[in-house]
Amino acid sequence: MTTARVQIPKFWKPLVLTALTVSVTTTTYEYIKVLFFPHTTTWQSHTATILFCTILATMAAYLMVRRERASVVSREAFEALRSQNQIILETVDIGIYLTDMAGRITFANPAGAKLLGWEPRELLGQLLHQVLHQVMHHSRADGKAYPLGECPIHTALQAGSSRYSTEDLFWRKDGENFYAEWSSLPLREDGCLMGSVLTLTDITERKKAEQALRTSEFRFRRLMDSNLLGISVANLKGDIFEANDESLRIFGYTRADLDAGRVNWARSTPREHLEADARAIRQLTASGVATPWEKEMLQPNGTRVPVMIGVAMLDGENCLAFTLDLTERKKVEDQLQQSEERFRQLAENIREVFWMTDVDKGRMIYISPAYEQIWGRSRASLYENPASFVEVIHPDDRNRVIAALNRQVIDGYDEIYRIIQPKGDICWIHDRAFPIKDESGRVYRMTGIAEDITEQRKLEGAVHLSEKMSAVGQLAAGVAHEINNPLGVILGFAQSLVKRVPEDDPISMPLKSIEREALRCKNLVQNLLTFSRQGPARDEAFELPEALSSSLVLIETQARIKSIQLIQDIQVDGSRLRGNRNQIEQVIINLCSNAIDAMPKGGTLTVSSSAIMEKGQPFVRLEVKDTGVGIPEAIQKRIFEPFFTTKEPGKGTGLGLALVHEIVERHQGRIECRSQEGGGTTFILLLPAVQELSGVRS
Repeated sequence: MTTARVQIPKFWKPLVLTALTVSVTTTTYEYIKVLFFPHTTTWQSHTATILFCTILATMAAYLMVRRERASVVSREAFEALRSQNQIILETVDIGIYLTDMAGRITFANPAGAKLLGWEPRELLGQLLHQVLHQVMHHSRADGKAYPLGECPIHTALQAGSSRYSTEDLFWRKDGENFYAEWSSLPLREDGCLMGSVLTLTDITERKKAEQALRTSEFRFRRLMDSNLLGISVANLKGDIFEANDESLRIFGYTRADLDAGRVNWARSTPREHLEADARAIRQLTASGVATPWEKEMLQPNGTRVPVMIGVAMLDGENCLAFTLDLTERKKVEDQLQQSEERFRQLAENIREVFWMTDVDKGRMIYISPAYEQIWGRSRASLYENPASFVEVIHPDDRNRVIAALNRQVIDGYDEIYRIIQPKGDICWIHDRAFPIKDESGRVYRMTGIAEDITEQRKLEGAVHLSEKMSAVGQLAAGVAHEINNPLGVILGFAQSLVKRVPEDDPISMPLKSIEREALRCKNLVQNLLTFSRQGPARDEAFELPEALSSSLVLIETQARIKSIQLIQDIQVDGSRLRGNRNQIEQVIINLCSNAIDAMPKGGTLTVSSSAIMEKGQPFVRLEVKDTGVGIPEAIQKRIFEPFFTTKEPGKGTGLGLALVHEIVERHQGRIECRSQEGGGTTFILLLPAVQELSGVRS
């Protein structure tokens, strides 16, 4: 530590110097008298004088040394205190300014200069009121400048009084304003007014925080008053002591109840929701926030209100709760659930396939259960691989369908195609699609209905066949009429000659051949007339078992000859049909004859009948089944066409199945063929009965 040069204070220095001078002078004088004038005084008096002066000089020297030491210690303490104060003044973030009585700034700490946008040396020597009103622009809260005589800082300086303000507006050198808290204190020394001390504290951030708090409180109050949702303040025991109107409405209480302390969270909670509330409270106390949860509030009148609750801690004991009434949402959810249930019932019970995909067909959004019935594949497989929809389309239709799918958003989609079921069966599909658009009009989904039209295609084929057979029938009727007359003459003369010519006459055999072929032609003409519906109609009620027995008697011999086992399973007793018995017998004979021809190496021929109910009407189901070679799929659609046959020339006319089809339709029945090449053929006939049958099945 460096010590400054010691200087004797002005009050002690003259006194000590005078004492030293007197002591030295007196002592010197006494020594001279003793040495040169010993007779003038006694030795004792000289000694006393010298001793007194010596003591006086010693005391003066002692006092001087002690004062110097005290001065050094005081200077060191002062320097240390000054250093500490200097550090405080330079590091504190409060602006501190000293002025003399003239108002000139004699000191400004760095924080004070920075606060005003100046350098400290620029402020020294300037008049405070000039800095305040010409440079710093101390002004009122509305920004208007104070007149010099009204400036509280200036008047405090002049009056030597203390002034304090919690908020005033100041302006920096660059024109930026800020709010500050200031105080002005008089500076006195030995009771004399020497100037003033001015402190400035920037409260801009505090003002912003206060404004933010006021804004937050305003927004919260607006939120409370808006009643968009229930807002309440409660303690952890459930006592609610502040709530908006929406909360009171949800709880079923009035504001008078709230003021009386009758609103309690726990008392408004049904028993089954207490555990959920307890979990929320534990989470709230642990983390300060409880995850929103759904529950019901129980009003005093017993009404239950579904709500969603969110809670956050305010302090150690109180929490803020937000309550959202879910009544309307629950109603919408119930309506939506009912709508979805109706849609599910519709989609799961219609025969058509309802589907929904994205535009790119990359994701199957929904497929109805009918898909599994028609396609024969699981819905899960289609959800997993939407491309499998295309893979099962018949190869002849696949490229056309793919091209249509690629254009469906622009050109629409309405296609008929075939699919191949897992068992190899062919199914006809009519598929239509409809775009679904969002609010902007952009197509973002495709939905559609796929319908199994296999039966419709069969009916269309049947209609086409009927039209074709009608045209052929008209032709056959004309031909039959043209042939019938000359055929009658030929048959008449042949039969007359056969009767007259003896059996051993060589001409008898040719005549019998003419008669036989004429009879064959007559039967052919009769079939043509039957096919063309030109023959006489003989409708009568008859027993089906009798007709079957009469027909099968003619078949038994032919079947036995070709090693075919004939099985009869007649389950209809007393069943009666109305129609032409001869034609029904012709149907049975034709079907059995074709079955025998289909089993050249023998087999089994089964003829069965049963009673069924269809759409409330009694029917007889007649089935003729063989184990023959079967009918190729390619020609199954043509077997009922007139004159179509697969037999060798001379062994068939092609009218057998056409005549069967015509007779069945004439009796308002239906016929169906089920055959697999190499696996036999089954013909199924449904004929309406005239009365209820015993043993009927639906």
